[in-house]
Amino acid sequence: MHATINLEDFFKNLGLGIQGRTLVALKSFPAGTVLLDQAPLTQVPLPSVRRQRCNYCLRRAALQCCGRCRSAYFCSNTCFRNAWLHYHHVLCEPLEYDTYTNVDADRWLLERAALTLHSHARLNKHNSHSPPHLKYAIQALEIHPQPDDGSAIINNTAPSSIAKSSTPTTSTTTPTTTTTTTTATEWLPTTTPGATTTSRPSAPIDFTAVSEMMAPFDCPFRPDELETVQAQISLSRFDILDPDQHMDKVGYGVYPLTTLYVQHSCLPTAGITYRQDKQRLIALRDITIGDVISLSYVDLTLPRQARWDDLRLRFGPETTCGCARCQGDVMDDLLDQNSGLRLDQASTMLKEDIKGWHILTSVKQHPTPLPPTLLPSDFTHYISRQSPTTSLSVFAKSDADFFEEVIPMVHPLLKTSCPAFSVNMIRAAEIALRQHMDHQKWVEAAKCATFLLVVYRLVYPALHPVCAFHAVILAKTCWNALIQLQIVGVRLQEETIYMDSIRSWIDIASRAVLATFGQQSGLCREIIDLQWVFERDQKLR
Repeated sequence: MHATINLEDFFKNLGLGIQGRTLVALKSFPAGTVLLDQAPLTQVPLPSVRRQRCNYCLRRAALQCCGRCRSAYFCSNTCFRNAWLHYHHVLCEPLEYDTYTNVDADRWLLERAALTLHSHARLNKHNSHSPPHLKYAIQALEIHPQPDDGSAIINNTAPSSIAKSSTPTTSTTTPTTTTTTTTATEWLPTTTPGATTTSRPSAPIDFTAVSEMMAPFDCPFRPDELETVQAQISLSRFDILDPDQHMDKVGYGVYPLTTLYVQHSCLPTAGITYRQDKQRLIALRDITIGDVISLSYVDLTLPRQARWDDLRLRFGPETTCGCARCQGDVMDDLLDQNSGLRLDQASTMLKEDIKGWHILTSVKQHPTPLPPTLLPSDFTHYISRQSPTTSLSVFAKSDADFFEEVIPMVHPLLKTSCPAFSVNMIRAAEIALRQHMDHQKWVEAAKCATFLLVVYRLVYPALHPVCAFHAVILAKTCWNALIQLQIVGVRLQEETIYMDSIRSWIDIASRAVLATFGQQSGLCREIIDLQWVFERDQKLR
């Protein structure tokens, strides 16, 4: 049977259809539906966490070291057998010490991918066992266009007209003949927890050395064939993020089905989460029949040119995005307007602003003419107080209602200096938030988290993993901040503000986490525990 026919049948069973290189809905899906749940073609843990996670499924559990090579760790006999079947029988050598202490993750992933491809062909030839998901992943990998042909992700269906507005619409990545742009290396690495980005290779791979290593094991890959495999897996490679560990990267996985058919859009209809090494494609809004399934392959807090640079790293040098936001959007205009702010300058401004940010005073202030310069505290309260509904409930609205209500008030900011809404101020706040949490400075952390939620909600859908995860962080930091303030003494009015905010954030986080990460996730249990503690505290007052 032809590979494409098999893939069409595979997706049809999920209620999805293939139109060219586009995945569309064949039925309606409510927000929060798992559209696709797939194991990787292959994966590797980060070398730094290799001894804490199963080297096959990436699960955190009690691990057993391989007694032969003393370099691999597995959580069960099943994981060990699967690993041995596909690649570990070659990579496992009798050694006296751990040779993978300083292993290069890129070469490690290539070795596993090549050996998995070879073992799958061998096992199928002998009618032996091979995991059922592999045939679909390998078919997708083999029919992937090469990244440099400019057609890695193209919408072959007739696109709908795109209005130049901020209302979320479906759009896709298309190649175009544009002028040469700045390289992505000029932009700072993304620090937004939960954002999907393109992995940068750490070092060149010696394909000849890899070929020579595998040759004695009846795995005859020539260096040029390995280079082709490397190009294919680079296009389909994702950072595996652990929502139970502050969305930290714990490994790399190859998911060809995603990059083959799921379009990019800066206004996505779907998002990606991970459960161990399995990638889950989640509907971020209600999807109707015929809607294109799209996700963002880049960090949406970046301006348009930086997003395109990141796309070109994965999909080719002439790739751009034709979504409504990229066609002309106030958010990108505002980000570009404040692109001259350096990270050190942003960090200094943020530190001083946090010190002078008095929540009670800011809440008491009624809307006034915009100050000449908007710092994070000014920006946060300006955005939240302009809504005719309550400042907190607006962030839980559907994306269409949110953008219709909030975006018009962003336009006046183009006439002022707004360093708060700049890439480096966002990065500075993300770094500061993590530092404050590590040092248990919860009042400062709550202020950073409040600012970041406003920023994230302006560019990400409400159920996107970035927003859902951050809602939990905000609820936790506000609760811990209130506890610290009660210890040193807090005014009743300020305590009431914190109480109302915490109640709202717990409610918003509960709904978002349940839809995005699922009931079995650690985040869901975490927010339930916080809700129980909060309600118990209210009853004891």
